[in-house]
Amino acid sequence: MTVYQKSNFKAAAFDSIVTNAGLAYYYPFKTTEDTTGQTFGWICLNLTGNSWMGNYLYHDVQQHYFFMNQVDDTIAIHTQENIGHNWTFYQYPNGAYLSATINSINIQNIGGINDTIKTFALTYFNSLSNIATNDWSLKEIQISRNFGIIKCPNFNFFPADTNMWFMQLNLNIATTSDIYNFNIGDKFFYKYFKADYYPPTEASDYYLNEILNKNIDIPNQQIIYTIQQSYYDYNMEFPAPAYIDTIIESNFTLTYPYQLSMGIPEKTEIDSFQN
Repeated sequence: MTVYQKSNFKAAAFDSIVTNAGLAYYYPFKTTEDTTGQTFGWICLNLTGNSWMGNYLYHDVQQHYFFMNQVDDTIAIHTQENIGHNWTFYQYPNGAYLSATINSINIQNIGGINDTIKTFALTYFNSLSNIATNDWSLKEIQISRNFGIIKCPNFNFFPADTNMWFMQLNLNIATTSDIYNFNIGDKFFYKYFKADYYPPTEASDYYLNEILNKNIDIPNQQIIYTIQQSYYDYNMEFPAPAYIDTIIESNFTLTYPYQLSMGIPEKTEIDSFQN
């Protein structure tokens, strides 16, 4: 599973779970990360970027969860304690820290279900352990008995990213038949680019795919497209002028599962978060 980090939809799924010294370590699926400007100014995508949950997370027997951000700093969430309980949520390199305090436990309706919601507020303490203010002061995080985290930050980019995320329920989750619902005449353009520093060369492959035919096979629950592909090979060898050396046209078919859309509640959760 890979999800674009800048998307409004965030997946909570794990690639693997490892137990070590009595602790369970959860490693999330990777996400597609925009790396624009990070390497030589190229516009690139890192297909193995961190999840919004960070590098990994683990919990102890007290059901304290520890999220490791992109530099392996710890963000702690205590899930089992009562109103008034507080702990160090995050510690800054200079000794300042954020303290979390559970300030309410109540019943709220979430997606038509009455659920127990636990809310805790953040307080910023400077390096002298005096209460001060920063972008996280008084922000709240919420967890629920049945739906896990329902309001939280991006743990991977915490504390730099100060946006808060909210879980939404009763969304219509798109199926493959929604996503791959093309029409005859639709055209899709693709470009593949590569370059060598020395000797200085560039090569770009261009593909133009046009939908020629569409067949919905309901008995077999599939949708079949006939596609014409035009391929262009564009080369540049400095200082010689650029040239197109290949043009190929071919037809092929693509088959996708076909099913009706179903309204499935989106869940961003860690199942062990309980009240």
